[in-house]
Amino acid sequence: MKTHILLISLSFLFIACSSTKPQVQVQNTQQEKQVSLNVSQNPLFYAQKIESSINKQDKKFKHLIRKHFKPWEIRKFSFSKEEAQWGLMYAKRDVYSSNFQKIPSSWFKKQTYNSNFKKYNTLMKNAITVNNSNLRVFPSDGKIFYNFKDNASALAFDYNQASSIKINTPIVISHLSKDKAWAYAQTAYTSGWLKMKDLAYVSAKLIKLFKTKDYFIATKDNFAIYKHNMFIENVKVGTIFPYKRGKKSDEFFIVRKHGSLKGLISYIHISSDNVKKAPIAFNTSNLTSLTNELINEPYGWGGTFHARDCSELTRDFLSPFGIYLDRNSRSQSKNGKYLSMEKLNNKEKKAFLIKHGVPFLTLLYKQGHIMLYIGHKNNEPIIFHNLWSIVGQNEEGVKNKNIIGKAVISSLEPFTARNQDNKDSLLSKIKGLVLLNN
Repeated sequence: MKTHILLISLSFLFIACSSTKPQVQVQNTQQEKQVSLNVSQNPLFYAQKIESSINKQDKKFKHLIRKHFKPWEIRKFSFSKEEAQWGLMYAKRDVYSSNFQKIPSSWFKKQTYNSNFKKYNTLMKNAITVNNSNLRVFPSDGKIFYNFKDNASALAFDYNQASSIKINTPIVISHLSKDKAWAYAQTAYTSGWLKMKDLAYVSAKLIKLFKTKDYFIATKDNFAIYKHNMFIENVKVGTIFPYKRGKKSDEFFIVRKHGSLKGLISYIHISSDNVKKAPIAFNTSNLTSLTNELINEPYGWGGTFHARDCSELTRDFLSPFGIYLDRNSRSQSKNGKYLSMEKLNNKEKKAFLIKHGVPFLTLLYKQGHIMLYIGHKNNEPIIFHNLWSIVGQNEEGVKNKNIIGKAVISSLEPFTARNQDNKDSLLSKIKGLVLLNN
């Protein structure tokens, strides 16, 4: 069962927040119209009347920490090497590289050879990321696109990208590529090929020291961390730092390596403006601050461009509050109490959501996309999400594809005229809601 769950999670990660083959013929609408979302982009407008609290918040955070460190307990990957090579399905499709040329079969043969899956599950070393990095489907920086002919949006979706991965993330290594430049790694939420330069091996002693009593989490985005005035990394919201009180100041743990793959704990100082002891309070101030950190961030499929897609936004937004989410929309729909809305019409969906949804603690799920419900205005549900595009419909019934390409606050029917029944709106496509406060 665990094998099937993980493989489903892996495959659905690559269809989240996008549609490479639109179901409708639409007119492209220029980005200038993004400002016409017709709802306030100020999160304080929605967070100022928060009356909820998170049930068993400390227990939820302990669950998050257990999941975070879970890779260090794995002794064998739970899925077969054939299943681990699911990306070979692209070899049977018409896919293209960044030079607009079709990727030849020889490229996939080269990747299969370098993937070295004959050594699958033989190394099984615990490790940790020493930088922000990426997990790739194949051990290559090469990009995989679907046809960009008459579809410039295809360039936003590199299907060789599994997921971004933050500094300080525990991982376990199955084996190395033939050229020893890559490691096949598993995190708490997905797996893929990680560059060797971005990891360090960790000993049992280091693991014991790294699992501290208290943890701090980044609540600001893209701030720099240093050691002896030397730049280390730009930190993303949701990055977890083990912590101890030093003799002179707070000390936050990272792992560095010096001339080998052996990891060594290093202590750094981080301003209290950038990190908070986790879990943080579920209140107006923190909700507003986190939303402001993430709103308007450009869309990044699978975390490309050091940005976020829909599920990474929800994951990073909620982790400071102690709530663990998986890494893709389908899996996140199972991270709480799921209430189906598939049999409801659009009017009924709105009423159901307003009645049952808890602002900032409810996810909305449609196939390939996940959204955070943050409240309602004039009986219209309001959401916070990061997405590539929305299909609207004007007063004449003409569909229009609006490129958003960033994190925004919106209704569930943006760009749809009031007199229209848009079957391709977010509202029409929503399958259910996920209550996270159960």
